[in-house]
Amino acid sequence: MASIEVKDASGKKVSDTELSAAVFGIEPNVHVMHEVVRSQRAARRAGTHDTLTRGQVRGGGKKPWRQKGTGRARQGTIRAPQWAGGGTVFGPHPRSYAFKVPAKVVKLAMRSALSAKLADGELVVVDSLSFEKPSTKQAVEVLKNLGLTGRVTLVVGDEDVNTYLSFRNLNQVRTIGISEANTLDFIDNKALVFTSAAFEPHRGGACIMKDPREVIIRPIISESTYMRMEDNVYTFEVAKTANKVEIAQAVEAIFDVRL
Repeated sequence: MASIEVKDASGKKVSDTELSAAVFGIEPNVHVMHEVVRSQRAARRAGTHDTLTRGQVRGGGKKPWRQKGTGRARQGTIRAPQWAGGGTVFGPHPRSYAFKVPAKVVKLAMRSALSAKLADGELVVVDSLSFEKPSTKQAVEVLKNLGLTGRVTLVVGDEDVNTYLSFRNLNQVRTIGISEANTLDFIDNKALVFTSAAFEPHRGGACIMKDPREVIIRPIISESTYMRMEDNVYTFEVAKTANKVEIAQAVEAIFDVRL
């Protein structure tokens, strides 16, 4: 099982924390990350562009000249597309660019992003950033102590308001709450920084893995399974879509055991 150093605000090592192999030890799926990021960016597009068709342009109700006898090509209206100031053919109109991505794909993309960051040495966990009051000066000092330069994404607890306010004025720092965690913010940086409070749910995959009760549906009780309990072998009905890693994590979470 992989592990990562936990540092304090001065950049000194405090401890090591173990990481779930199902979240931080997988082979990053680049295609899935690309698809999810494309979906996120498409959803952010305003889509407010608009053009006027020939029927929407004001004027042009009268023929510019008579049909025949002028030696010129016949014209029906000065608002036809070939005229300056006329309507636009096949121009853009307001629409949404958003498209859906399956929830499983979104979770896989987040796991891939976290695994890639850990493998590249761009994942940092800070024990605590206890700001008594918002202070951009202290925030700059923390980044200097951690040796971070360039674009940084900082993930903090949703209730950690002082930390959020301290870092938000720094141009190259993107600060998000744990509930806003997403693939694009995970990879669009040179360093991904978590506070301990924000990192704890991700450490075991709680934020991006299935709910244990959705994986373990019910125990199977029969004569044969009852006899196997004497050997500490238990049988459960599990979700058909769950894999072995998710089942193992669900058992650990529900029964507080280590597999």
